[in-house]
Amino acid sequence: MSKDNLKASIIEVVTEIFNLTNNPITGAVLAEQLRKRGADYKEAGYQKLAEPINELVEFGMLSRNRSVKHLEVAPSTFEFEAVIPKTKTSIDSYIREDAWPAFAMLNSSSIAVFDREEQKFRLLGREASLKETQIRVDTPSSDEHRKWVKQFAAEHELSIDSIETESATVLRDFSIWMQSQASPLQYEWKSFRASKVAEAIRKWSADNEVDPSVFLSRVIPGYTARASSTQCERFKDVRTTILQCISELSMDDLEDIKLPLRVVLKHFKPRD
Repeated sequence: MSKDNLKASIIEVVTEIFNLTNNPITGAVLAEQLRKRGADYKEAGYQKLAEPINELVEFGMLSRNRSVKHLEVAPSTFEFEAVIPKTKTSIDSYIREDAWPAFAMLNSSSIAVFDREEQKFRLLGREASLKETQIRVDTPSSDEHRKWVKQFAAEHELSIDSIETESATVLRDFSIWMQSQASPLQYEWKSFRASKVAEAIRKWSADNEVDPSVFLSRVIPGYTARASSTQCERFKDVRTTILQCISELSMDDLEDIKLPLRVVLKHFKPRD
């Protein structure tokens, strides 16, 4: 079983059970359902079930309850009540959802572009042809991402020997690893990473004569790098309905669904 197939099975199980119960799913229930379907996380190369879960959470495909010690997950549209530690570092800027992956999540299979007409960032395949209104975005490189990780680790005296710091995906890998750390430290990292991304956006905006306030705005305390709860709530009913419809489709029906390339590049890791 491949890692992609295991993750697909996890999402399928979580969606099916949530649609039936309207409640989050515990790790024990999830593990049992995966066993019944022949999905083995160890066979896919993971040491524990939390590892693929953390990867899915990082890419916004699942939600995880961080206020409990046990594993508890739900579809990405479900919002767990956040427990904000007193030691949390404040984040002074909300980073618009389309700008975040362009500056913090690029990989070797995609490029970031900015559409001056739409005033939006997009991720495209490396061979994609740009429109006249689109410009290539020179966003932080892997080297810069690596500096962020090393700076944070040094400031908090963290041992990161287990992280492939020379990898092109070092920022993503470190963020996934951080999800196994104590909650206060997780919030510190999210705050630190968001501040670095905001700095990069301000610099890019200045170099390209774009108003950075289009992508950055003041937010209420407790906000992390992802979309605000107000935005999520706005689309929550629509997303839930779409997920329910998809869960009832056959494999033949699913093959006919068309997805924007930017969504595919964001959520599906290319096979080697």
